[in-house]
Amino acid sequence: MPQVEQVEPPPWDGPPLIVVLWGGKGGIGKSTLAFLLAWSLGKVGRTLLLDADPEQKEGNAQELYDLLELPATFDFASEDDPAKLAGLRRARQYRFIVIDNAPHRDREILKTTCDGDLIVVPLPLDYLEARAIMSSIREIVIPTGHPYRVVMSKVDAARKAKAVRTLDTLDLAGIPVFRTHMRELVAHQDAGQMGIPITEGTSKTWHKPGKDALDLADEVLAALGLADRVPRPAWAVEKVPSPRKKTTARTRKAGS
Repeated sequence: MPQVEQVEPPPWDGPPLIVVLWGGKGGIGKSTLAFLLAWSLGKVGRTLLLDADPEQKEGNAQELYDLLELPATFDFASEDDPAKLAGLRRARQYRFIVIDNAPHRDREILKTTCDGDLIVVPLPLDYLEARAIMSSIREIVIPTGHPYRVVMSKVDAARKAKAVRTLDTLDLAGIPVFRTHMRELVAHQDAGQMGIPITEGTSKTWHKPGKDALDLADEVLAALGLADRVPRPAWAVEKVPSPRKKTTARTRKAGS
């Protein structure tokens, strides 16, 4: 079992910054993203992960939280009552609140559940799914007036180049995007089943998707206008190569 360094977030006295995960449909990696963002943001400031999709029984934020084998870096709650969600700004004990939204298109409910500082919209490469989500962005997300950004999700290795081209196309079309994309790897499933966030695994097969999650969290912090960055685990700290000694004909001769 990996050892996670316990980071004590600095005290916070102000309204929380609310990050909303929404996509208008299920199966796009929304709950996994919400869970990983809450885990990373919890190392920066006290964080609440709110499951606003309690009807989803498998693969939701509640299940990922219940399976945790490590001490959580965030608090967890489940609530989908719009009246109660409307009071989240008063939860001043939290610096961040991450909401895992239900995959619906009810505008009245979304007025409350998408009332955040940043709406994060996972976008898979599947054409029909992406088309439906982009339609939802135009019809529902943009009219809220809240800042939003798209993140490419569930990108398999063979389609990485397509993901980059899609991001460039969205960027040119004026759609705000995160440059980090989330890979679709078996490691994500393994991490969930083992109850270990993918950023904390010691296996090298977890490092690339783990770095995705860390980089995305940093991009979210930057999008919120913050200079904070997520503390890196030991495996993610870039090693500075030691300078190579210059050799000359004289030193080569002396060593021979």
